[in-house]
Amino acid sequence: MGHSGTLDPAASGLIILLINRATKFSNKFLGLPKEYIASIEFGTETDSMDLDGRIIRFRKIADLDMGRLNSILMDFTGRIKQLPPMYSALKHKGKPLYKFARMGIDIKREPREIEITGIEVLETEKNILKLKIKCSSGTYIRSLANDIGKAYGTGAVLAGLIRTGIGDFSISAAKAVDEVLNMAGNDRKAGSSGWMISLQELFSENTSVYISKGSEKKILNGSPLRADMMDTDKKGLQVLLRELKNYKGRFDKVIAVRTIGGDMIALHEQITGSYVENIKSFDEDFTKSVVIF
Repeated sequence: MGHSGTLDPAASGLIILLINRATKFSNKFLGLPKEYIASIEFGTETDSMDLDGRIIRFRKIADLDMGRLNSILMDFTGRIKQLPPMYSALKHKGKPLYKFARMGIDIKREPREIEITGIEVLETEKNILKLKIKCSSGTYIRSLANDIGKAYGTGAVLAGLIRTGIGDFSISAAKAVDEVLNMAGNDRKAGSSGWMISLQELFSENTSVYISKGSEKKILNGSPLRADMMDTDKKGLQVLLRELKNYKGRFDKVIAVRTIGGDMIALHEQITGSYVENIKSFDEDFTKSVVIF
Protein backbone atom coordinates (compact mmCIF):
# COMPACT_ATOMS: atom_id res chain seq x y z
CA MET A 1 0.00 0.00 0.00
CA GLY A 2 1.14 3.54 -0.73
CA HIS A 3 -0.24 7.05 -0.44
CA SER A 4 -0.21 10.48 -2.02
CA GLY A 5 1.77 12.29 0.70
CA THR A 6 1.67 12.54 4.47
CA LEU A 7 -0.16 15.12 6.56
CA ASP A 8 1.08 16.80 9.73
CA PRO A 9 -0.27 15.14 12.91
CA ALA A 10 -2.55 18.11 13.63
CA ALA A 11 -3.81 18.37 10.03
CA SER A 12 -6.70 16.54 8.41
CA GLY A 13 -8.13 16.10 4.96
CA LEU A 14 -7.56 14.23 1.74
CA ILE A 15 -5.10 11.36 1.28
CA ILE A 16 -5.15 9.09 -1.78
CA LEU A 17 -4.41 5.49 -0.87
CA LEU A 18 -2.73 3.32 -3.49
CA ILE A 19 -2.97 -0.44 -3.43
CA ASN A 20 -1.44 -3.28 -5.41
CA ARG A 21 -0.12 -2.18 -8.82
CA ALA A 22 -1.16 1.44 -8.29
CA THR A 23 1.78 1.84 -5.87
CA LYS A 24 4.07 1.85 -8.92
CA PHE A 25 2.70 5.32 -9.69
CA SER A 26 3.17 6.76 -6.18
CA ASN A 27 5.76 9.25 -7.47
CA LYS A 28 3.16 10.62 -9.90
CA PHE A 29 0.69 11.25 -7.08
CA LEU A 30 3.32 12.78 -4.79
CA GLY A 31 4.09 15.37 -7.45
CA LEU A 32 0.51 16.57 -7.95
CA PRO A 33 -0.39 20.12 -6.83
CA LYS A 34 -2.29 20.53 -3.57
CA GLU A 35 -5.15 22.65 -2.20
CA TYR A 36 -5.55 23.53 1.49
CA ILE A 37 -7.80 25.45 3.85
CA ALA A 38 -5.45 27.06 6.37
CA SER A 39 -6.23 29.04 9.52
CA ILE A 40 -3.42 31.43 10.48
CA GLU A 41 -3.26 32.97 13.95
CA PHE A 42 -1.41 36.28 14.13
CA GLY A 43 0.47 37.44 17.23
CA THR A 44 1.83 34.03 18.24
CA GLU A 45 5.15 32.46 17.26
CA THR A 46 6.25 28.92 18.15
CA ASP A 47 9.33 26.82 17.42
CA SER A 48 7.28 24.46 15.23
CA MET A 49 5.33 27.23 13.43
CA ASP A 50 2.03 25.67 14.58
CA LEU A 51 0.07 25.47 17.85
CA ASP A 52 1.79 22.23 18.90
CA GLY A 53 5.14 23.92 19.48
CA ARG A 54 6.77 25.86 22.29
CA ILE A 55 5.69 29.51 22.35
CA ILE A 56 8.56 31.84 21.51
CA ARG A 57 6.64 35.12 21.39
CA PHE A 58 3.11 36.25 22.05
CA ARG A 59 1.55 39.63 21.56
CA LYS A 60 -2.06 40.73 21.70
CA ILE A 61 -3.07 42.41 18.48
CA ALA A 62 -6.09 44.33 17.23
CA ASP A 63 -8.27 43.24 14.33
CA LEU A 64 -6.34 42.43 11.20
CA ASP A 65 -5.64 45.16 8.65
CA MET A 66 -6.91 43.47 5.50
CA GLY A 67 -5.62 46.20 3.24
CA ARG A 68 -2.06 45.46 4.35
CA LEU A 69 -2.61 41.70 4.38
CA ASN A 70 -4.01 41.58 0.86
CA SER A 71 -0.90 43.37 -0.36
CA ILE A 72 1.34 40.94 1.56
CA LEU A 73 -0.51 37.91 0.20
CA MET A 74 0.13 39.13 -3.33
CA ASP A 75 3.86 38.95 -2.60
CA PHE A 76 3.51 35.26 -1.76
CA THR A 77 1.86 34.21 -5.01
CA GLY A 78 3.72 32.79 -7.98
CA ARG A 79 7.14 31.16 -7.82
CA ILE A 80 8.87 31.91 -4.54
CA LYS A 81 11.69 30.55 -2.41
CA GLN A 82 10.70 28.82 0.83
CA LEU A 83 12.86 27.58 3.69
CA PRO A 84 11.63 24.14 4.86
CA PRO A 85 10.79 24.04 8.58
CA MET A 86 12.89 22.11 11.08
CA TYR A 87 9.74 20.26 12.15
CA SER A 88 9.43 18.31 8.90
CA ALA A 89 10.12 14.82 7.56
CA LEU A 90 12.94 16.00 5.31
CA LYS A 91 16.06 13.93 5.93
CA HIS A 92 19.53 15.00 7.11
CA LYS A 93 22.10 12.20 7.23
CA GLY A 94 19.25 9.70 7.05
CA LYS A 95 17.31 11.15 9.99
CA PRO A 96 14.14 13.30 9.77
CA LEU A 97 14.68 16.96 10.62
CA TYR A 98 11.98 16.91 13.31
CA LYS A 99 14.13 14.53 15.40
CA PHE A 100 16.95 17.08 15.42
CA ALA A 101 14.42 19.83 16.22
CA ARG A 102 13.18 17.91 19.27
CA MET A 103 16.77 17.77 20.53
CA GLY A 104 17.13 21.52 20.05
CA ILE A 105 19.53 21.15 17.12
CA ASP A 106 19.06 23.49 14.17
CA ILE A 107 20.23 22.07 10.83
CA LYS A 108 21.16 24.36 7.95
CA ARG A 109 18.59 24.11 5.18
CA GLU A 110 18.56 25.57 1.71
CA PRO A 111 15.50 27.45 0.41
CA ARG A 112 13.54 25.55 -2.22
CA GLU A 113 11.49 26.92 -5.08
CA ILE A 114 7.75 26.38 -4.73
CA GLU A 115 4.75 27.84 -6.49
CA ILE A 116 1.64 29.34 -4.91
CA THR A 117 -0.90 29.39 -7.71
CA GLY A 118 -3.71 30.93 -5.67
CA ILE A 119 -4.47 32.47 -2.27
CA GLU A 120 -8.09 33.32 -1.47
CA VAL A 121 -9.25 34.95 1.76
CA LEU A 122 -12.23 33.00 3.07
CA GLU A 123 -12.89 34.80 6.36
CA THR A 124 -11.32 36.73 9.23
CA GLU A 125 -12.14 36.74 12.93
CA LYS A 126 -10.11 38.97 15.27
CA ASN A 127 -6.53 37.74 14.79
CA ILE A 128 -7.41 34.63 12.72
CA LEU A 129 -7.18 34.59 8.92
CA LYS A 130 -8.67 31.67 6.99
CA LEU A 131 -7.24 31.08 3.51
CA LYS A 132 -7.74 28.72 0.59
CA ILE A 133 -4.28 27.99 -0.80
CA LYS A 134 -3.41 26.25 -4.08
CA CYS A 135 0.23 25.30 -4.33
CA SER A 136 2.84 23.02 -5.79
CA SER A 137 3.88 19.77 -4.21
CA GLY A 138 6.54 20.31 -1.53
CA THR A 139 5.02 23.52 -0.15
CA TYR A 140 5.02 23.81 3.66
CA ILE A 141 1.94 25.73 4.77
CA ARG A 142 3.45 26.19 8.27
CA SER A 143 6.41 27.98 6.71
CA LEU A 144 4.04 30.06 4.59
CA ALA A 145 2.05 31.07 7.70
CA ASN A 146 5.28 31.96 9.51
CA ASP A 147 6.56 34.03 6.59
CA ILE A 148 3.24 35.89 6.21
CA GLY A 149 3.31 36.68 9.94
CA LYS A 150 6.84 38.05 9.68
CA ALA A 151 5.87 40.22 6.71
CA TYR A 152 2.87 41.55 8.66
CA GLY A 153 5.13 42.36 11.60
CA THR A 154 3.35 40.40 14.33
CA GLY A 155 4.46 36.84 13.74
CA ALA A 156 1.95 34.06 13.06
CA VAL A 157 1.41 30.33 13.41
CA LEU A 158 -0.63 27.76 11.56
CA ALA A 159 -3.70 27.18 13.74
CA GLY A 160 -5.49 24.65 11.54
CA LEU A 161 -5.02 22.85 8.22
CA ILE A 162 -7.29 20.79 5.98
CA ARG A 163 -6.07 19.36 2.67
CA THR A 164 -9.01 19.68 0.29
CA GLY A 165 -7.46 18.75 -3.04
CA ILE A 166 -4.70 16.73 -4.70
CA GLY A 167 -4.46 17.43 -8.41
CA ASP A 168 -8.05 17.16 -9.65
CA PHE A 169 -9.04 14.83 -6.79
CA SER A 170 -11.33 16.62 -4.32
CA ILE A 171 -12.18 15.97 -0.68
CA SER A 172 -15.84 16.32 -1.67
CA ALA A 173 -15.62 12.90 -3.35
CA ALA A 174 -13.61 11.28 -0.55
CA LYS A 175 -14.76 8.76 2.05
CA ALA A 176 -13.96 8.75 5.77
CA VAL A 177 -11.55 6.03 6.93
CA ASP A 178 -14.21 4.21 8.96
CA GLU A 179 -16.57 4.27 6.00
CA VAL A 180 -13.92 2.79 3.69
CA LEU A 181 -13.08 0.04 6.19
CA ASN A 182 -16.76 -0.82 6.50
CA MET A 183 -17.17 -0.90 2.70
CA ALA A 184 -14.08 -3.07 2.30
CA GLY A 185 -15.52 -5.61 4.67
CA ASN A 186 -18.88 -5.79 2.93
CA ASP A 187 -18.19 -5.13 -0.75
CA ARG A 188 -15.83 -7.32 -2.70
CA LYS A 189 -16.59 -5.43 -5.92
CA ALA A 190 -14.96 -2.25 -4.67
CA GLY A 191 -14.42 -0.78 -8.11
CA SER A 192 -18.13 -0.87 -8.90
CA SER A 193 -19.15 0.79 -5.63
CA GLY A 194 -17.60 4.17 -6.45
CA TRP A 195 -15.08 4.30 -3.61
CA MET A 196 -12.18 2.83 -5.55
CA ILE A 197 -10.83 3.85 -8.94
CA SER A 198 -9.24 1.26 -11.20
CA LEU A 199 -6.01 2.01 -13.05
CA GLN A 200 -7.86 1.58 -16.34
CA GLU A 201 -10.31 4.29 -15.32
CA LEU A 202 -7.62 6.51 -13.83
CA PHE A 203 -5.57 6.60 -17.02
CA SER A 204 -8.48 6.42 -19.45
CA GLU A 205 -7.84 9.95 -20.78
CA ASN A 206 -4.09 9.59 -21.15
CA THR A 207 -2.47 9.34 -24.56
CA SER A 208 -3.19 5.90 -26.04
CA VAL A 209 -1.01 3.76 -28.26
CA TYR A 210 -2.66 1.06 -30.37
CA ILE A 211 -0.47 -1.95 -31.07
CA SER A 212 -0.65 -4.59 -33.73
CA LYS A 213 -2.14 -8.00 -33.01
CA GLY A 214 1.26 -9.64 -33.31
CA SER A 215 2.76 -7.40 -30.62
CA GLU A 216 0.23 -8.06 -27.85
CA LYS A 217 2.12 -11.04 -26.41
CA LYS A 218 5.37 -9.06 -26.24
CA ILE A 219 3.64 -6.24 -24.34
CA LEU A 220 2.00 -8.72 -21.96
CA ASN A 221 5.46 -10.18 -21.31
CA GLY A 222 6.76 -6.74 -20.25
CA SER A 223 8.50 -5.67 -23.44
CA PRO A 224 9.21 -1.95 -23.95
CA LEU A 225 7.14 -0.27 -26.63
CA ARG A 226 8.76 0.23 -30.02
CA ALA A 227 7.41 2.06 -33.00
CA ASP A 228 7.36 -1.11 -35.09
CA MET A 229 4.84 -2.64 -32.66
CA MET A 230 2.35 0.12 -33.24
CA ASP A 231 -0.53 0.09 -35.64
CA THR A 232 0.78 3.17 -37.42
CA ASP A 233 3.39 4.37 -39.88
CA LYS A 234 6.35 6.63 -39.20
CA LYS A 235 4.27 9.74 -39.80
CA GLY A 236 1.72 8.50 -37.26
CA LEU A 237 4.54 7.90 -34.78
CA GLN A 238 5.71 11.48 -35.15
CA VAL A 239 2.20 12.76 -34.48
CA LEU A 240 1.98 10.54 -31.38
CA LEU A 241 5.33 11.69 -30.00
CA ARG A 242 4.38 15.33 -30.44
CA GLU A 243 1.12 14.60 -28.60
CA LEU A 244 3.05 13.00 -25.74
CA LYS A 245 5.42 15.94 -25.54
CA ASN A 246 2.57 18.44 -25.30
CA TYR A 247 0.30 16.38 -23.03
CA LYS A 248 -0.87 18.44 -20.02
CA GLY A 249 -3.17 15.93 -18.34
CA ARG A 250 -3.19 14.45 -14.87
CA PHE A 251 -0.12 12.26 -15.37
CA ASP A 252 2.37 13.16 -18.06
CA LYS A 253 4.57 10.59 -19.80
CA VAL A 254 2.18 7.72 -18.89
CA ILE A 255 0.92 5.89 -21.99
CA ALA A 256 -2.10 3.60 -22.17
CA VAL A 257 -1.20 0.65 -24.40
CA ARG A 258 -4.28 -0.70 -26.16
CA THR A 259 -5.15 -3.42 -28.61
CA ILE A 260 -6.58 -2.50 -32.01
CA GLY A 261 -9.98 -3.22 -30.47
CA GLY A 262 -9.37 -0.59 -27.77
CA ASP A 263 -8.76 -2.80 -24.71
CA MET A 264 -6.14 -1.38 -22.34
CA ILE A 265 -3.60 -4.13 -21.67
CA ALA A 266 -0.69 -2.20 -20.13
CA LEU A 267 0.57 1.13 -18.85
CA HIS A 268 3.97 2.34 -19.95
CA GLU A 269 6.07 5.33 -18.99
CA GLN A 270 7.80 7.29 -21.70
CA ILE A 271 11.58 7.24 -21.48
CA THR A 272 12.85 10.74 -20.69
CA GLY A 273 14.06 12.51 -23.80
CA SER A 274 12.37 10.15 -26.26
CA TYR A 275 10.70 12.94 -28.16
CA VAL A 276 10.24 13.01 -31.90
CA GLU A 277 13.51 14.87 -32.50
CA ASN A 278 15.40 12.15 -30.60
CA ILE A 279 13.93 9.09 -32.33
CA LYS A 280 16.50 8.00 -34.89
CA SER A 281 15.33 4.45 -35.53
CA PHE A 282 11.84 3.11 -36.12
CA ASP A 283 12.59 0.09 -33.88
CA GLU A 284 14.03 2.10 -30.96
CA ASP A 285 12.55 1.58 -27.48
CA PHE A 286 10.84 4.71 -26.19
CA THR A 287 8.92 3.40 -23.16
CA LYS A 288 9.34 1.12 -20.18
CA SER A 289 6.60 -1.22 -18.98
CA VAL A 290 5.11 -0.29 -15.60
CA VAL A 291 1.85 -2.24 -15.25
CA ILE A 292 0.42 -5.19 -17.19
CA PHE A 293 -3.29 -5.96 -16.96
